[in-house]
Amino acid sequence: MARVRIPAVLACLMALCSLVALPSPAQAATFEGRDLIYRKHVDAVHIVWTGSGLDIKVREGENTIRDAKDVAIRLGPDADQDGYEVSRFRVPDDKAYAFMGKPGDIVWLAPQQLYDGWPPVWAGIGHGELPEGIKDLRLTLVDDGGPGKVELYRTIGLAGKPERELSSTDEELRTYEPGSHGHYSWIFTEPGVYRMKWKATATLADGKQVESPEVTVPWLVGSDKQVGLPEGTTKGAPIKHPVDGTPTDDPEPTPDEPSPEPPTENPPADHPFSHNSTKELPNCTPISSGHLDISTVLKEEGGLWMRSRLD
Repeated sequence: MARVRIPAVLACLMALCSLVALPSPAQAATFEGRDLIYRKHVDAVHIVWTGSGLDIKVREGENTIRDAKDVAIRLGPDADQDGYEVSRFRVPDDKAYAFMGKPGDIVWLAPQQLYDGWPPVWAGIGHGELPEGIKDLRLTLVDDGGPGKVELYRTIGLAGKPERELSSTDEELRTYEPGSHGHYSWIFTEPGVYRMKWKATATLADGKQVESPEVTVPWLVGSDKQVGLPEGTTKGAPIKHPVDGTPTDDPEPTPDEPSPEPPTENPPADHPFSHNSTKELPNCTPISSGHLDISTVLKEEGGLWMRSRLD
């Protein structure tokens, strides 16, 4: 019977363990030691109550609260399921969009619209459970920390005009009152790294003023090369229809993996390249705008039924 030397066996086991321990592409996607968050739902600013004051975290997915120092939001080249670019936007020749730049300018966009597969990142702002009686909760964009300017806006319906919410250059829009959760379109006028600095303030029921520390949440906007990442770090969908009308280098397709969590919100569509497949379905009426409540009602004859209310 052949004998195997123990050192040789240990070497083989160590080699096998090193192969097993190799990180997946998603695990390897980091920036300055921070995990990159993209192609998923995220509260890029999530206000929390620590028990004695306010703080700012990042909510990844639906229930994972992350320290801001451990993550970075990634807005890279990406497309919807039909190959239309959803990570950049051409400024229309419309005064309502003048805050983004000149007509025809190409800006980077993290869209309010929810797309299948979450491209490029579905980013919102919100807060967790706060003390009873708290009021005047405010969120301030202290500094965008980037090469360009940052604009947050909403639209209601496909034909809706943008409603500005936050701006890094308009002093009247540096502070606003956040709801418990909301999604916006995030515009970045130049590619690069934006070290966005935030602060939250509020008044407690006893009149005491509280404020969070200033917290920085980096956004990496642009191609891997433009934000200093190794080529191939960001896995986006191939862009067949770029907004500038010129051919682009297709990013490496995203591997077939289950979504980290199913979408739980249905924000109004706001992107010019959005496609509403609902209108193609029989007996369905697409709802592109308005407030919708879905609830259960107890029938007089017994049993429950579902109904909706559209305002």
